[in-house]
Amino acid sequence: GELGVAADVLGLGLRVDGFSAWNGGEVTEYLAVPGIWDVLPLLADRGKDANPFYIEGGDAEVMVKEVVRAIEMRARNGRQWSLAPEKVGWEELLRRLSVAAWKVNRPFYRQNGVKRAEDILYSPATEEEINAAEFRFGELPADFKDMIRVANGFQGGWHFLSGGIAGIQYLTTSTDDDLNKAVSDLHNLGMKPDSPVADEMIQLQPGNECDGFGHYIILTKTWKENVVGREVRDGEYQYWNAANWQGEIERYDSVRDWVAWCVEEAEGMVDRGEVVDPDDSDADDSENDEDEDEDDEPGSEQSGERDGVSEAVEKESSMSEDDWVKVEDQ
Repeated sequence: GELGVAADVLGLGLRVDGFSAWNGGEVTEYLAVPGIWDVLPLLADRGKDANPFYIEGGDAEVMVKEVVRAIEMRARNGRQWSLAPEKVGWEELLRRLSVAAWKVNRPFYRQNGVKRAEDILYSPATEEEINAAEFRFGELPADFKDMIRVANGFQGGWHFLSGGIAGIQYLTTSTDDDLNKAVSDLHNLGMKPDSPVADEMIQLQPGNECDGFGHYIILTKTWKENVVGREVRDGEYQYWNAANWQGEIERYDSVRDWVAWCVEEAEGMVDRGEVVDPDDSDADDSENDEDEDEDDEPGSEQSGERDGVSEAVEKESSMSEDDWVKVEDQ
């Protein structure tokens, strides 16, 4: 019948595209389709042959128990995070980011003239540059200023790490159409409907040429004026990034939270033996086979400016995969 045909079509879509944000096939959008709940049981009866995302009942029970256990542990002990600010400072966080990013995205960086891991990081911002930015835009978030005093941004990839992030000398006030979705959906974000927040966002440029990523900071004053239904903590603000081809905006409670996520992403790829897809970086895959001695060439003007980061990065960027130590979440 018609429901069977609908199950066939849905199964075909899941096998070909999966839950793909770019073509409107996110899970939440599937579940909003009228009549979908009559189709899903028929799809489930066909198992993984029709739905690659199908989870067997026994596996689902184990997953639910693990989720409940994690929630209970979080409720008892609070957030357990190996990259918490009190455990890992900015110098160490950025050092780890540059080392891991170099390992997984080396062809792209070499194509951009980067010869070793430490050069992924940009030179620190000066106090004069910070003061000039704050004179123009108002007080910047404390953690963001702490970062740019160590490295004034870093390179990512075409998609990797959302293109990285450039320094404060490229700050502008955002009025981008990219954020229309956010503005029209502010109620769901815990903000006032019809808020002017998009006109009051600070936009940062990506750290390198990329696939249209924008980076945005909603300063504490703007965030506090627009959030409804709860108190805003002192110093609380938002960091977002987005590209106009994405289905949604990536939202973080701070720049540091995002950079920590970047470290987890890059180190996780190293741990799994993954590299950035060469098609994604548009770099020549043969560059992976180049002489590793190039990693240690002194070709960086920044190397003498970062002191605490530089020496450790240079050492680790030439380590073999066997030397890599996985950092487990606690």
